[in-house]
Amino acid sequence: GGWFRHEFFVSEFVTPTANVQMRFVAADNGGGSVVEAAVDDFLVQTVECMANDLCSDGILNQDEQRIDCGGVCVACDCLADATCIDTVFCDGSESCDAFGHCTAAGADPCPGQACVEGSLTCVDCLVDDDCDDGDVCTSDTCTAQTCSSVAAIYGDVNRDGGVDIFDILCVLDGFAGVFTTCSMVTVDLAPCVADGAIDIFDILAVLDAFAGVNTCNCPAGP
Repeated sequence: GGWFRHEFFVSEFVTPTANVQMRFVAADNGGGSVVEAAVDDFLVQTVECMANDLCSDGILNQDEQRIDCGGVCVACDCLADATCIDTVFCDGSESCDAFGHCTAAGADPCPGQACVEGSLTCVDCLVDDDCDDGDVCTSDTCTAQTCSSVAAIYGDVNRDGGVDIFDILCVLDGFAGVFTTCSMVTVDLAPCVADGAIDIFDILAVLDAFAGVNTCNCPAGP
């Protein structure tokens, strides 16, 4: 006698459907006698397999190939750096991180220089603006991907050897955001160390230069 606990999977006997019924039989398989039986705490449960909690614990465990991916967890995006290479030279190198994700482009492959994708090389410059040294007293140019610098007349923003109405017009164009005739780096006259903005002070500076005032004491004049 006594209470006995039993449990089993229905699917081990029949296919589970809404029509499955459970029947209990109480019988004395020995000699004839009075039979008493009771059923208590009868429960039908559905068991669902949940995602493995260890696949989101931020630890390399189980049979994971990278942290929280591979093995029993979801597949990793990558397992080696080579998988992440995008064949673009100028955006830096890519790598596969500890979590099996491709990282963004790496460090600049040409720090302080210009990058040429076609030849996979680093050069000093591609355009004149790449050579700007921030000094209004010099004219900086890019020739054959190499920078050169010569003394410039203060206010000569179009680099024609003098300060005239065309330089004033260039600065006014720059103030309006137009740089078709002169580049931004050449019309950025004020302060004497370029500030990267074309404003009223640059207009006043070119007017001073037109009047013969060498505000920044440039060796070439005016």
